[in-house]
Amino acid sequence: MVNIKQKGPRRRLWKALQHSYRELRPFREHRRSLLERYTPPWPIGEDKKKRPTMLPLVAQTANAYMQALVASNPRVIISTHDQELRGFAHQYTAAINNLIKEIKFADELRLATLDAFFFAGFMKIYWAPGEPVEIDDPDKPKEPGLYSKDEEWDQYTKRQHNTIWIDPGQPMVERISPDDFTFDMTATKWSGCRYMAHEYDVPLSVLEEDDRVDRKMLKTLPEWSRWKGSLFSGGGDRADQLHESSGSPVTLEPMIRVADLYMPFERCWGMMASNGEMLFIDDYEGPE
Repeated sequence: MVNIKQKGPRRRLWKALQHSYRELRPFREHRRSLLERYTPPWPIGEDKKKRPTMLPLVAQTANAYMQALVASNPRVIISTHDQELRGFAHQYTAAINNLIKEIKFADELRLATLDAFFFAGFMKIYWAPGEPVEIDDPDKPKEPGLYSKDEEWDQYTKRQHNTIWIDPGQPMVERISPDDFTFDMTATKWSGCRYMAHEYDVPLSVLEEDDRVDRKMLKTLPEWSRWKGSLFSGGGDRADQLHESSGSPVTLEPMIRVADLYMPFERCWGMMASNGEMLFIDDYEGPE
């Protein structure tokens, strides 16, 4: 097993990520070539040149696939043979279908389906904060001491009715662009991948408020964004830069380019910075 907390293995991992990103470049370039036929030939750059385009057969085929596969949100039906649980099963069915609609699952799935038409579709499932709910208190409330904080007394007051407020969280799903996803290209099958990385831009202010992030490391990071290319290589083959204009784009606030790194064999994950260092590392406790 690889211990990425050590400097030597972390450098080797960084080189492996760079190699896999380079190996994926032909696939990204082919996807971009197909997307040039899918999108309208808008003028590009200062010279206002138009790209030659074929008949919109690619667009028609892709749209037909999306309409057939993801016309709307998927729906679930939960049933039971137990008569006493049928009421809960109906309620649970409605709750899950409402959640699928609330998180706009169809929109993300439609984008992933379009990605799969041109290359491969990737989706990321994670747990996000939800709406606080009131539940029965599993423990009897204990009265805070004389010198306790006001927050402790407020919590004690709320628990006088033998209930507490908690945030159970909410499952979320997000489509990941193939331009932002790198995985182990030395593996011969998906279950053999030793690492996967999802790149994205995050405001510097958000990282500064994250208690998990190494503050000293954060101060050494330069301002970075996807417009400068991947963390692991230079830009130029991203599909979202097909119609970009000349000049450097200006973001509303300072952005930092990071990558969520997942290592299934080591059962750990973390956030990687643009210099190959880890902003934080944590154990992965989810399913295989």
